[in-house]
Amino acid sequence: MPKSARWWALGAAALAGMGGAALMGARAWAAGVPSEGLRYSGVLELPDGTAVTGTHAVYVVFWPAASEGELLCETGSSDVEVTRGHFSLALPEACVGAIHSTPDVFVEVRVDAVSLGRARIGAVPFALEAAAASRASGELEARLAAAEGATATLEARLAALEARLGTVSAFQAQQTETQFIESGVDTPVRFAGEAFDLGGEYDPATSTFTPTQPGLYLLRCSIRYENGVPGLVAWLSTAIRRNGALVARDAFYGDVWSAYRSAQGIVELAAGDQVDCIADQELGQSSQAIAGDTATVFEAFKLAGR
Repeated sequence: MPKSARWWALGAAALAGMGGAALMGARAWAAGVPSEGLRYSGVLELPDGTAVTGTHAVYVVFWPAASEGELLCETGSSDVEVTRGHFSLALPEACVGAIHSTPDVFVEVRVDAVSLGRARIGAVPFALEAAAASRASGELEARLAAAEGATATLEARLAALEARLGTVSAFQAQQTETQFIESGVDTPVRFAGEAFDLGGEYDPATSTFTPTQPGLYLLRCSIRYENGVPGLVAWLSTAIRRNGALVARDAFYGDVWSAYRSAQGIVELAAGDQVDCIADQELGQSSQAIAGDTATVFEAFKLAGR
């Protein structure tokens, strides 16, 4: 009897004795992500449970229903090596889209021209899940690449912002000794008590601020004057100089027994500029710039963005 006839006879006997069950079971099984495209894997057994072995013509068809209906896709017949019941064959590319787009899929396996009937494959076979996983992996890699690009953009923006802000530049110094101010003479005031100097740009020995980076700076110099003669009217002045030229002044004409003068302003400085604070008074006699007061300070702060 030809091989195909033997399959048919066995199949007919199985159908009669098993209430319509197939002669051989063909079922999907998870063996790992396929390395060479989409494949269909299954197991072939005789009615007595004996695993089939050898080379057989296997033909796989996918349907949208348990009976009738227009086929979704097919593999065509090809000789397949069956080892202890296990077989595997490649599916056409057209099967991927067809199976994914169909909510319920039935598979019919034909062995040596004998149909084993249709069986629902239920959930998408592992090979299809592997294909979906591969696509998800590609999407994840694309998202990671986009995230890396966003990170690089953020780092570039932060670097630009840091370059724009520059390093921190700020200092504050206070008087530590009372200083006499001669009448009619611009006298540099000594601020030897350095409270802080974040950029290392203030020299307490010369009471001079020398910025290392250009930009806009808030400058302030505050001096307390005291003459000790109630009712004495005169002119007092506190000023800030940049490279010897006045850039801010606070002058006062009135009772100079005890008075504060505070010069301040936002000044654009270049790297290397020399900034100091001077005092002047017009009395005909000397006044004093009084030390030991927290309000007598010389300070500078670099403004962000310039």
